[in-house]
Amino acid sequence: MSSYNVRSEIEDTRKLLGITKDCFSEVGMTKWENIQRKFEEKFIEKKSYKSSFYWYWEHFNCEAEAINANGIKYFVTKQLFEKNEIVYFFVLDNDKFWFYEGDIYSINEISYECGLNEYYILDKKYEWFMACTHHLTFIGCGEKIITKMRAFKEKESEIIEKLNKKTPFYDKYKPIF
Repeated sequence: MSSYNVRSEIEDTRKLLGITKDCFSEVGMTKWENIQRKFEEKFIEKKSYKSSFYWYWEHFNCEAEAINANGIKYFVTKQLFEKNEIVYFFVLDNDKFWFYEGDIYSINEISYECGLNEYYILDKKYEWFMACTHHLTFIGCGEKIITKMRAFKEKESEIIEKLNKKTPFYDKYKPIF
């Protein structure tokens, strides 16, 4: 997706998919800076408080686990999260992040339809987060997400085989393992 106006594309896609603002919305103008600051304090290694990053996944200060999501990106979040889990979601747009909150189902649908490829899903309690990089890799930090990612990787070939048998593959939001 071109970063010509990620924010507008996300909003247009939300409306097109019929996702209500109760399920997915931009965080308030006074809230996003606090979310970003807490995220950085907990998970990012910064040399200076003025340091600014576009690819946070290059600067983690915690143990991380990764999944190559090439070809299965849409399904990874379905396997790792509960459908109605409410999280923060932030998307890179050139040199700025746009911050949202919503349920995983809505985030997954919007990110898939928009073709987003540089975003973060953050637990609202700041216990874990997961990055989706432009390399089609999911990288997670925090015990809960690392445990789920490792379980996914143990059964990845079985999951992919089951996904290949489903048609259409996007019609259900049901974890396979």
